[in-house]
Amino acid sequence: MRYEGEARERWLTKEEAEQLLNELPSHLSDIAAFSLSTGLRKANVLGLRWKNVDLIRRHAFVSASQSKTKRAIPIPLNEEAVKIIRDQLGKHFEFVFTYKGNPIKRCNTPAWRKALKRVGIENFHWHDLRHT
Repeated sequence: MRYEGEARERWLTKEEAEQLLNELPSHLSDIAAFSLSTGLRKANVLGLRWKNVDLIRRHAFVSASQSKTKRAIPIPLNEEAVKIIRDQLGKHFEFVFTYKGNPIKRCNTPAWRKALKRVGIENFHWHDLRHT
């Protein structure tokens, strides 16, 4: 039998999260802040389309095809998440989060790793934003 070890759980303190968001380039900061506000997985945030956002009802919708569980997921949006999405209006016709007019494909970039290093955050992965 194979031993899997203890589950890895890592999160940020409020101060660490604020420091990290301040160190990231704005496009990554927006995605990280949205992830912190919603608890969504990286793929769901990067794949978020305008057709799946309702700012009036304050929710986003992850389709079953984009969900790990293959079930549609309604995501309530708090004030911070709504503000972040409103800041993206007009940047792209289909995708919510973009960089230089193109959908963002990756978050684990050199800019991400350098920001973590500058603020002294170790052993932290993008996925860990969901635990914070």
